Amino acid sequence: MTKIAQIDDHGSALAWSPVKEHADVVALGTKESSGIGFDDYGGELELYSFNITNPEDKPTPKVLGKVKTASRFSSIGWSVGAGGNGLIAGGMTDGSVC
Repeated sequence: MTKIAQIDDHGSALAWSPVKEHADVVALGTKESSGIGFDDYGGELELYSFNITNPEDKPTPKVLGKVKTASRFSSIGWSVGAGGNGLIAGGMTDGSVC
């Protein structure tokens, strides 16, 4: 398998976009604590584009967006859904589904 790009310092669950028009987009849900302090127990959902569908450009990760979550991720899935961009669901360490 060939490495196309890399995102450093992330202990994350990963799901690739199932949408053909966004085939180079991944969702990352943090599995590890990323900060310091007693109140840092949550996670983060991040969307990255690897820009691999354009052969002219070097595949480098670009953050498309991110949001904090109340709990860290233990798993993540991305399915085709009604709305065109699919549905991202995360299994969280506290037993909830986001």
